[in-house]
Amino acid sequence: MVEPEHIYQQSLARLKTRQEFLQGEVLVDTEIWTQKQGRTLLLIMVGKIAAAYSFTRTQVLNFNNYPPLFDFVRECLDDRDHGVLTVKASLFLHRFSSTIDYVIEDNLLTFSVREGTLKGCSGLVELEDCFTPETIISISGQINRKRFPVPDVLIHWGAQWILAKGARNFKEHVESAWQEMSENLGK
Repeated sequence: MVEPEHIYQQSLARLKTRQEFLQGEVLVDTEIWTQKQGRTLLLIMVGKIAAAYSFTRTQVLNFNNYPPLFDFVRECLDDRDHGVLTVKASLFLHRFSSTIDYVIEDNLLTFSVREGTLKGCSGLVELEDCFTPETIISISGQINRKRFPVPDVLIHWGAQWILAKGARNFKEHVESAWQEMSENLGK
């Protein structure tokens, strides 16, 4: 999926050893490199969610949760039978739609954007069971372009800010729902 694979592995390993991750923060990293065919943007997020693996997995796969959690997502239309998700979004007054093919296998969700503004973007979501009421989630994605329409510094800053905010909202949503469910079971 991610080429070259070692860049992804190094970035993920580096994020998982940072103190902020160990303290429960969601971390986002971006890498841009140049190849003969053009440039590649790699996005990596990793975080711990204080909720059981099975509960977290259910929340990750409930795409209807996404619009209120990610400011830029307006609507998600999921065709689970065919593994197709249509996402309608807007960001900085720009409206766009993407059709995403996805496959769910155990703790992995792989995706590839078939149509839309982000066509060609691909990646994966991986859940790691900590065998406690805690789950590690890592998300990576890459997109290749001859050139990007904005300077690298804006790509790094913008992607990190937007994705980190959405990831924090998602983490808070899952942890709050887990806590509420746990309290209700205790009654």
